[in-house]
Amino acid sequence: MATPSITVFVKGVSFDVDDKQFEEAFAEVGPIRTVFLVRKNNVARHLGYGFVTYALLDDAKRAVETMDGKQVGGRAVSVSFAKQRGTLEERRKRAGETASPSAAPSIAAAPPKDTDEATPSEKVPKSAAPKQPTQPRPKLGKLSA
Repeated sequence: MATPSITVFVKGVSFDVDDKQFEEAFAEVGPIRTVFLVRKNNVARHLGYGFVTYALLDDAKRAVETMDGKQVGGRAVSVSFAKQRGTLEERRKRAGETASPSAAPSIAAAPPKDTDEATPSEKVPKSAAPKQPTQPRPKLGKLSA
């Protein structure tokens, strides 16, 4: 279980639930500071999860205990304490560690996709091969009104 915080993470939210219904469902537990369903690029449809920040830690604890598994909009939601997000610098550092040079495939290890297996001096791109003749497109007549 994550460290208790005043913010809870809610996943499994039905796509039929709007912001107001989401807020009303979690306001039953206690006073809310902020509530939002996560969206991508300001589109109307949310991604199926959201966050609720309560005024008191006790209310957040109660929300995790009482709302986890409860039906919201006809679908059972999963509620847990939100993890503290790292600073931008920490997240960039973590992202740099996961994308280490040893993890990336070597470009020299694989032959180019458009060449045959040959020595470098013999490699000729397939795009340089003669093209098959194509038939001209038929001309379309004018449409009558």
